Amino acid sequence: MEKGYGGKHFLLQAVEAAIGWPEARASSNNDSESWASFIFEEIICRFGCIPFCLIDGGSEFRGAAEILFKQYGIVIIQKLQVYETKKSSTH
Repeated sequence: MEKGYGGKHFLLQAVEAAIGWPEARASSNNDSESWASFIFEEIICRFGCIPFCLIDGGSEFRGAAEILFKQYGIVIIQKLQVYETKKSSTH
């Protein structure tokens, strides 16, 4: 996939669950530091500290993002990935 304007390749997105309000930012990286910066600048600085964050358990939340959550007392709720497998028929 080609990089976009300014070398941006990823879209970091957060959605407020109650009303579905989206926040997003184009980013060159999909790592913990990028996510920590996005959460701090686009969410905490604009709307105040959030009580919890529902994440999908991706590796980008290990490191700086987890440190940010601990620093501000944000509870991390990890969403479980459930995969449904189809049973093969032996008939």
